[in-house]
Amino acid sequence: QGTAPANTIDNIFQRYGASLHDFYNSIGGVATVSGTNTYTVTITEDWAALASGLILAVKIPNANTGAATLNVSVPTAGALGAKAIRRQGDTALSANDMLANGIYLLRYSTSYNSSAGAWVLLNGGSSIAVPVTEANGGTNQTTYTQGDLLYASASNALSKLAKGTTGQS
Repeated sequence: QGTAPANTIDNIFQRYGASLHDFYNSIGGVATVSGTNTYTVTITEDWAALASGLILAVKIPNANTGAATLNVSVPTAGALGAKAIRRQGDTALSANDMLANGIYLLRYSTSYNSSAGAWVLLNGGSSIAVPVTEANGGTNQTTYTQGDLLYASASNALSKLAKGTTGQS
């Protein structure tokens, strides 16, 4: 404190803090969106236009059921226009790539979606439908009762058998 090395370290910490502040502002915080497959979000960051590298963290209220779009609104410019949300590798979303109440990180790329621009989903959910089918390693059952037994009712199919009563054979 008061020495040249201490002042240098203080300046470094101040610049680091300012950089962190700018980074967190650039992702807009966690913004809650509305809609199903056609999501909308309003953020506090004031972007002039969509540009490659912009990052958003969003909380999705309900699972997507297929290809989806996101329209971002900012304080000065308003809505910047609905853009596709794409998987990494530039493919359309499938059902449940974004799950209800999940928080997702999206990065804008002008080169995605045939150069029309798109939000790239960086941390997708699962595209396995519920219930999980036998082909995907599940039971294809949605409920159980205490004592139920699973059995192969056909080739590659599981069914439930309720427990019997006392003395039943």
